[in-house]
Amino acid sequence: MTIIPEETFKKHKILIVHPGIVGDRGASSLDLSIMRNDKRWGVTLLEASEEVDHGDIWGTGEFPLKGTETKTDIYNM
Repeated sequence: MTIIPEETFKKHKILIVHPGIVGDRGASSLDLSIMRNDKRWGVTLLEASEEVDHGDIWGTGEFPLKGTETKTDIYNM
């Protein structure tokens, strides 16, 4: 993970593709989702802000999980 410097996102609109559904937080969120056997996963596009993973949401996409996918399978969907 790379933190965008404040001087950069104050001058330019920076959009970040975050692997995870809206409300998902943390570096191991996909691992937790697999362990909990969650039924959905997705990607969120958000704007860089002062706090990591707290910017305005520009878009999101979700897809169902069968419960048999590996982490690599999910990232390659």
